[in-house]
Amino acid sequence: MLPISNRLYLLLLTGSILGFILIGSSQAADTPTQTFSEGSPLQITADTTVIRSASDALIMGFNTPWHAIQGHGAGDDGLWDTTNHQIYPTVLDCIKQNFHGATFRYPGGTVSNYFFWKQSIGPLNSRTAQYIPNWGTSMVPDFGFNEFMGLVEQAGGQSILVINMESATAAQDAADWVEYCNAPNDGSNPGGGTDWAALRAAHGHAPPYNVKFWELGNELDHGSSGWNVGNYITACNSVITAMRNIDSTIRIAPFASTEDFVQNPTTWYDWHRAILANSTLKTMISGMVLHTYYDGYNVANTDHVHAKILVDDLDGLPMWATEHAKWPNPIENQTVWPKTSSILGAISSADMLLAYSHHGNVELALLHALGGTGPWRPFNAVDTQTGTYSSDLAVRPIIHALGLINKYLPNKAVLNTVMTTPNAPSYSGGYDVRAIVLRDADSQGFSIPAVNRCYNINYSAHTTVPDLAAGNYVALRETVGGYDDGSAGVIRDFFNIKVSTDSTNGLFTFPLPKLCVSVLTPVGSNLLLTPDLEADTNSDGVPDNWSKRTPSGTSATFTLLASDALDGSHCVQIVRTGGTSPISLVQGAGNDDLKATGYVGLHTNDYYIATACAKAGSLDSNGAALKIQLFEKNNSNQNVYAGGLTSNNITGTTDHWVTLTSPIFRPADNIDANCTFNYMEVMPQLLSTTGTVNFDSVCLLHLPNRLLNASFETDSDANGTPDNWDKRTASGVTGSVSMQSGEPEHGSSYIRLTKTDSTTGALSVAQSSWNNSELGTDGFVASHTRQTFIATGFFKPTNLDSHGARLRVQIFEKKPDNSIVYLTSLYSDPITGTNTAWTKLTISAFVPNDYIDAGCTLAKLEVIVQNTSTTGYVDVDDVNLYLKP
Repeated sequence: MLPISNRLYLLLLTGSILGFILIGSSQAADTPTQTFSEGSPLQITADTTVIRSASDALIMGFNTPWHAIQGHGAGDDGLWDTTNHQIYPTVLDCIKQNFHGATFRYPGGTVSNYFFWKQSIGPLNSRTAQYIPNWGTSMVPDFGFNEFMGLVEQAGGQSILVINMESATAAQDAADWVEYCNAPNDGSNPGGGTDWAALRAAHGHAPPYNVKFWELGNELDHGSSGWNVGNYITACNSVITAMRNIDSTIRIAPFASTEDFVQNPTTWYDWHRAILANSTLKTMISGMVLHTYYDGYNVANTDHVHAKILVDDLDGLPMWATEHAKWPNPIENQTVWPKTSSILGAISSADMLLAYSHHGNVELALLHALGGTGPWRPFNAVDTQTGTYSSDLAVRPIIHALGLINKYLPNKAVLNTVMTTPNAPSYSGGYDVRAIVLRDADSQGFSIPAVNRCYNINYSAHTTVPDLAAGNYVALRETVGGYDDGSAGVIRDFFNIKVSTDSTNGLFTFPLPKLCVSVLTPVGSNLLLTPDLEADTNSDGVPDNWSKRTPSGTSATFTLLASDALDGSHCVQIVRTGGTSPISLVQGAGNDDLKATGYVGLHTNDYYIATACAKAGSLDSNGAALKIQLFEKNNSNQNVYAGGLTSNNITGTTDHWVTLTSPIFRPADNIDANCTFNYMEVMPQLLSTTGTVNFDSVCLLHLPNRLLNASFETDSDANGTPDNWDKRTASGVTGSVSMQSGEPEHGSSYIRLTKTDSTTGALSVAQSSWNNSELGTDGFVASHTRQTFIATGFFKPTNLDSHGARLRVQIFEKKPDNSIVYLTSLYSDPITGTNTAWTKLTISAFVPNDYIDAGCTLAKLEVIVQNTSTTGYVDVDDVNLYLKP
């Protein structure tokens, strides 16, 4: 990291002259930067050109300075619990949840040039103090290399290690480090001398760490280091040769210049160009390291420099941005430091990540830093009295925002995205909004990550995406910021988007809140008619395909307002004028899709979720809500109310739209035995006896079952095992799988698993990738590994012992060498004994990526029903695997 004095000097020299230099110099190349034009309205236009493939996503992560993580001691600003010798659990849990698979850089920035890794391993009492130039003192590394790799493994991540090139024995130390990390503990000892793999095993880690990325020093071209490029090239050749003699598969990168671009705009490129001109060195390196700090340099101008390097110089060699962050100005003022991790810092860093992603050849983007004692502290709270960082832990907005971006970048292709954007606050980059369009690997869906820098305008984003059919869709918008300062984390909203088409593209508009980082994802078709509440043919205040319901003794006015709408240009306002009963806007049997003969009636065993957007005005504690009502036909063919469920409610007064969301529900769960589903009603309703409520954008979303023949309806070869499922028996297990037609939970048949041995092994039926491509490496699940799935199944046991029967999910990953490796199994609770009623077993809320190693991908997911009882049998029906929106 550049010394503060140099970076501050650099920052103070920025402004209009820097913008002129960067923009002017970039125009010399045919740059791959995202195309922007300033104007209104906001337009996001994607075409089918793939900028970055789904298998080549930008790798996110953190610079992890050992001394800053460790801190000065107990009670300071570090993230290391010096008593228990671990990262504080709240921090670790957040990293695991939001950045599983991320890349972590160690031992950090400037401190790397003074770090001797051999003094940071093994027992703590055998380690020696390391000099910390930022502090002008030394400290024993409690957060040493072994502890760092423990963090990496707990996060399911990978590491990039920075070589101390200042060491007089740099080549030997680097080679030894590679051996310690990557050599097998089998006595091979590839470097001779100390058997570093054996020592690693003695330190408690027998398997290799398999470190892939290595960086050659940190910013040695300026300040007290002041290396010239010739000396650096010589040292790099020597160090790389020594490292590759131990492991020829590792990837190694030198750094581009970190000197003052403003003062040397014509010579700044000379450093990395000299490296690339050295024919020996160029053949040995795997990337070029660049450190990027902004918004002194605005993100657009910084991105032009990246483009010039990528196009003019690197010629296909990847760029590794091993440090990037918002720079605080003035840096001497500690009250501005928290801006680096506030919603402002979150927007700047997310903006930079989207810019990186729109280049096909930026491979790594590591935020500076995971923790620290300076301006960059994403896990430290802010003292409300002083406005400076405190030693208390807190998850800052930048973590929420980058975690959101990290959820969507992997496994999705980046499409060429052109922007027309206002610039209301006159950001020096020339835009308020940056967005990119991501397409799923299976081409079945897309997402739009975006940032809005404007602090007071909620924009309508006019959007064009390829190959999207016309219709109404349910969109999920996940937002950090917008209507709060980002501290609340990710806010999830659902609303309708109405898509029209030209010859090849889908056209729609969606709301993008002010000052936010947001991702919009259409998640499925909206089953409701006139969900945007726009049309009112008879001008009665009630939208077409909806009716109003006011029980006896209750009265209300319904008005179609032509202002303040979320979806389109109208919303419905309900005002109570009498009575206390619920007042509802209703869509039911008038929509064929909600009837027994319609879409819902044909999929009553699948899951659904309903949403509506509401804005409250002086509502009492009863508020307003969204209700779902289900009706069935009994044996006498009478229509009978079967049950209902209600969303969260909204009370008081709100200045923005709030999403009301029903629980996820399965219509069949509400239908009584010997009855059949008749129809469903969706009902936004006013419950409060005071005030008003506005409703807009009402949605009903089907959550498709990703399994085939999930209700075991067909067995084409009549072998007892249903189509799309395989029979499996553990070693020593015998038994039968048979189709049954007695009293299924759904449909006309189910399966029975009967064991005929006395072992506790499993008799199973399984669905895998070879009989359902959606479960495989190119299928739906692989495109959504960072999202949440739920598996359910219905079981009816007869005389099962304590081992019982259960539902199981198995996860397999594909290694870089294309080998397939079993990772883990997830289980429902077992069911035992005898039960004449069908019982639902559930594997709830699992994220496949949480189990996949860094650098690997999902190979397949298997859904299995199994009987491990030594007695009796189990009947199984209606197994479901669905994505939770």
